[in-house]
Amino acid sequence: MLSKKRMKKGLHRTLTFCVSAALLLAMSAVALDVQESDAWEKKISTELWNVMDSSDEDELIPVTVWLDDTQVQNRVEIALKNEKGMDPAVYENDEKFQSQIAPKIVKRVEQAVGYEAAHKVSSQIEPLAAEQQEQILNASDADETSKAETEFEGISLAEKAINAEIDRYVTEKQNLNKREYTALNQNIIESIDSLSDENIIFTSKYTANILMNLTREEITNLARSNKVLDIGYYINLEAEEQTSTELPKVDVPYVRDTLGYRGSASVPIGVIEVGRYSSTRSQLSSAIKSGRLVYRQNGSYSPAVDEHASNVVSLIVGPTGVVPNAQVYQTSANSDALIRSALELLLNDNVRVINMSLASNTTAYSDIDRYVDNFILINNVTCVVAAGNNSDIYGDKSTNVVSPGRAINAITVGNANTLYGKGLHVSSSYTCDYKPDVVAPGCFYIPGSSHSGVLPYDCGTSFAAPIVTGIVAQVIEAGTSSYKYNPAYLKSVIVTGSDYGAIAESFIGSLPTDSMGGGYNYNNCPWMRTKSGFGLVNARKSVEVARSGNVISISKYTGTSVSAPTKQFTKTVTVPSGKKLRASFSPNVLPPNGSIPIEYSLDEFGIKNAKSGIYNSRTTAGWTMAGEMNSATSSSQDYVLCGTQRKGSAAGYMTWRFI
Repeated sequence: MLSKKRMKKGLHRTLTFCVSAALLLAMSAVALDVQESDAWEKKISTELWNVMDSSDEDELIPVTVWLDDTQVQNRVEIALKNEKGMDPAVYENDEKFQSQIAPKIVKRVEQAVGYEAAHKVSSQIEPLAAEQQEQILNASDADETSKAETEFEGISLAEKAINAEIDRYVTEKQNLNKREYTALNQNIIESIDSLSDENIIFTSKYTANILMNLTREEITNLARSNKVLDIGYYINLEAEEQTSTELPKVDVPYVRDTLGYRGSASVPIGVIEVGRYSSTRSQLSSAIKSGRLVYRQNGSYSPAVDEHASNVVSLIVGPTGVVPNAQVYQTSANSDALIRSALELLLNDNVRVINMSLASNTTAYSDIDRYVDNFILINNVTCVVAAGNNSDIYGDKSTNVVSPGRAINAITVGNANTLYGKGLHVSSSYTCDYKPDVVAPGCFYIPGSSHSGVLPYDCGTSFAAPIVTGIVAQVIEAGTSSYKYNPAYLKSVIVTGSDYGAIAESFIGSLPTDSMGGGYNYNNCPWMRTKSGFGLVNARKSVEVARSGNVISISKYTGTSVSAPTKQFTKTVTVPSGKKLRASFSPNVLPPNGSIPIEYSLDEFGIKNAKSGIYNSRTTAGWTMAGEMNSATSSSQDYVLCGTQRKGSAAGYMTWRFI
């Protein structure tokens, strides 16, 4: 016997189907392709159906609408090729880019400034000036322009020109994304005659997502459109803050002061906080006066000035921050919808990495995680997110990784407590099986204040995340690959550059017994994945990975088998005598319909001896995955990095280093 609720739901769907022709008349003259079959019902989430069944006919229901953007992506690729003269097949393939584009740029630089100046590496850090870019781009084969001096630590003018071209491609693609996604979403909005501006919560300009208040009729009409992927019930979750740093423990001073990667105007950084930084904070005065720290108003939201935002920004761009010369734009958000608008607002400033030390306390992959995954993948912008402070004794004691830290494409950061000289330990232990990705020092003394002779301190994943954000900016600044802005590549670099063995389980400072003998192997350290992700982030080692060229691009697998792994990718690497090999794979993932099915992950990832075929490190079932050899080699030997993809496994990047 059916329950009254289920009978009501069935009746509602039947009536809805019977009057579908009449309801379609409510649509505007802007025609939508209509789905005739009952498949449209499956587009509406179960949760939303339940809400609709208990709602009045004219009651407005908040929904999140996701659209099919296949044609948008096709138009963007065509526009890049035809309007901008940039073929994505070349610009997004490092081998083709280095063989077809880079040599032409180098030749132009040599013609513009002379061979010696083009390849000179010197000590002063300055981005490539606009007039020099123009001079290089306009140089002809016969042009013998006088030499121009442009100094940059560790990188030549020719390399800088190549990086400028990569940056131009990313910017042009983002601009075309904005044009095409705005048109797609606006078309849907205009198709609903009765929809007023006040019932449009958020319209994305960079993804195929709209948040609206709709009636039952409008929801069922919209679900029938072939342009709609799915519609879910939208809950506008509130965002909460996730509250001298031990930077030497992660080699930031070496990269910043010795290598000279101190941040650059060419790698703008975005920061989203609940509040806003204080304009009177002494550590920020230089950045504010020079215009390197700018606040962007997010709609009508008026945040309060608070210490949390000031601390986060100071850790990035303060005088002793990770990248004190960086260009930083901060904006604010205190809800799910405002986080989305904040992300898109920052794209107007061409930011390349965004820090989010805020979260909504969710217990599973949610719509905001899905939005962030789409935003990252479509626009080539890396998002670094605090994992949250939940653990057995902190936060809500649930051990949840909070959203948007559950976004697969984001770099999610846990907190490593480094105070009191008692060794590194991890403050939170999580139950999410694929996050966090790494940990960083998240406890620091607050300069300029004291209480009873003791410096006060603050601690939390909020202050670990900006350390990683700054390191990502350093990696981009140091990188030469055409992949340098790709979020999956950058995550792999950060993971490969991190340390398994740098984190102790507790204040004691000794390693847990289950990590001994396994060489900090993933499978031998079950606590390590839930507490410290893939280890403690390290700026120096990450930059070395980026500069090494140790990367391969893995194409998406679209085979037919769901149950069995059917495609393997491999890379043979010669490991020098006395060294170990560490490697990681990170995918570009676009979860379908807001879910994260296992077939979109790798079946396994490992390192095996090329001669014997015996695995030295092997892990199973995951998205971002890493492995590290148990012990150093006694002689130079070949090892094979290998991963097995399931049906639908995403494209991604694999990087490696010797330790």
